[in-house]
Amino acid sequence: MEKETLTQMIDKINTKHEAEFKKVEEPIAITVHLSDGNSAYYRIDTDGITEHDREPDASSRISASYSDLMKAKKSKIQLVRFLGTGRIKLRGNVKMLMREIKALLS
Repeated sequence: MEKETLTQMIDKINTKHEAEFKKVEEPIAITVHLSDGNSAYYRIDTDGITEHDREPDASSRISASYSDLMKAKKSKIQLVRFLGTGRIKLRGNVKMLMREIKALLS
């Protein structure tokens, strides 16, 4: 169920933010930890967000649980809180990651 919800959300984001993806400076790997103990892997690049079977190569990474990601999607305040407490982890070029997150949430 979580995987299907993620797929639907990604399809909407890809459609809504197609122009923003053309401006992505470097690829971003995203790992979403699902409640069943598995993980879902995605990559953001100039083609949008794509799903992968394993963690994609990228020097910048975002890691979050499914539940934290859904809460952060609904509330920017939660996103800031989760980033500050480390529940959503950013690795690599943090300034670029924050810029991309801001663009996708606007």
